[in-house]
Amino acid sequence: MAAFEAASDSLRREVASQGIQVVIVQLGGVQTPMADRSGPLSHEIADSLNAEHKALYGPLISRTVATQTSFLQHAIPAERAAAKIVKVATVKRPRPRYSLGMDAAFTLPLNCILPTRLMDRVLTR
Repeated sequence: MAAFEAASDSLRREVASQGIQVVIVQLGGVQTPMADRSGPLSHEIADSLNAEHKALYGPLISRTVATQTSFLQHAIPAERAAAKIVKVATVKRPRPRYSLGMDAAFTLPLNCILPTRLMDRVLTR
């Protein structure tokens, strides 16, 4: 993600003289049919693993699905995300960065003030 942001910042600076605007939209959780299906699909895949792989990967899959389920409880509807992206894409003088969703709005400022390891702990809980 950091590489994408750095590339976007660089591109914005390079093409500004040509009147081209580059904007970063930091996405948070968005409710989509794919997101709704990924948890059950992950459990289906986990159920199909052999005993050795279940022992190795089962707990990781369970934690990942639990984290994602929690994450999606605060996700915004896809229609709302699309409307904001359209608004950002059509504004005359867009800001260089926007956040989309409560979780993104929360984490962006924290990235600036918290040490990296503390931020990692906050986001993995």
